[in-house]
Amino acid sequence: MVSSLVISTIAVFILYREWVPDTWPITYNKDIKNLSISSGFFMSDTYSKTQRVDKLALEINNLIILIYYRVNLRTNENNTGGIYMKSFTKRMFITLFVLSLAFTFSTQNNTAMADDLPGPQLVTDAWMFIASYKADPETLKAMLPEGLEPNPEGTVVINMYTVPNGNETSGFGPYTLTYLTVELAGQDSYVMNSDITYPGRYFIFYFNSSPVMREFTEKVGMPVDENTNVLTTTTVENGKLTANLTVDGKTFIVSTADVGSELGNFGGGHLNYFGLISEEKDGKTVNKVVKYPIPWNGGVVDTQNAKVMIKAPKDHPLHKVKPIADPTWAIWTKGSFVYPQYQVVNEYTTEAAKK
Repeated sequence: MVSSLVISTIAVFILYREWVPDTWPITYNKDIKNLSISSGFFMSDTYSKTQRVDKLALEINNLIILIYYRVNLRTNENNTGGIYMKSFTKRMFITLFVLSLAFTFSTQNNTAMADDLPGPQLVTDAWMFIASYKADPETLKAMLPEGLEPNPEGTVVINMYTVPNGNETSGFGPYTLTYLTVELAGQDSYVMNSDITYPGRYFIFYFNSSPVMREFTEKVGMPVDENTNVLTTTTVENGKLTANLTVDGKTFIVSTADVGSELGNFGGGHLNYFGLISEEKDGKTVNKVVKYPIPWNGGVVDTQNAKVMIKAPKDHPLHKVKPIADPTWAIWTKGSFVYPQYQVVNEYTTEAAKK
């Protein structure tokens, strides 16, 4: 968003420097209730009547107007209905005005998406590195809420992927994501036309780069990491896949594998994911274990020699679930899936945490 605003600002400045005459009127209403720019080149005179700008942006624009009105503008005696600006001041004022509008619309759109985005949500054709590895069984058991038990194998499933094109989603927009889950006992899901089943998975870490998705997923019980400066990247060069998770620019997880180029072995089914919604009520914490039955389909390429390495600082909780062996399986897959509405499967109360 920042880069687009910078480019837009530079473009507007150049356009007004070259095309707009020095005596270009801005109609100003002294009670600061509307502002219209008298030029068909940029916007119609009625633009301010239809623009949906929130109160904060309006106050910012009003402040800019007042500052330049008091300090840098000179009244043109031949036109009592308008104000005329010196050339440079005019350009800077228009730049600031357009920048504030652009920022407002960008922020407003993101906020609306996060607040109003309904479930379910669809993601299509995402390339994902998914692997399962063994970790300390007692640690995994301690991370689960009441009613869920770890798979006897003591395994973690990690998924690292990017969605660079917002058109591949039904509302999330572009994002990157790394999450880790504990595989569960007694919660298997099915694979279409197959005897194979996959264990259920409980979210324990969730690193998402999108503010829209962070808000959406946190509301439904996924453990969204509080750090917002997170990024997952995946690259394939000469048959070598590298997936990286960085937090504040520091590498936290690196995964590698040898991958092929031919997509095949297509399939589909459901995956049972689980999360936890906790709310304080009457001095108690009400915990709701929720289930997300996620439909999926896709294909895979040949994936060999996979490794998952935790590179986070030693005091980070990720080290509690570091691999104790190489992955038992791994895939580089292109798939589509749905973030569904959750289902409450268990509810219990605990003492509220002391603040």
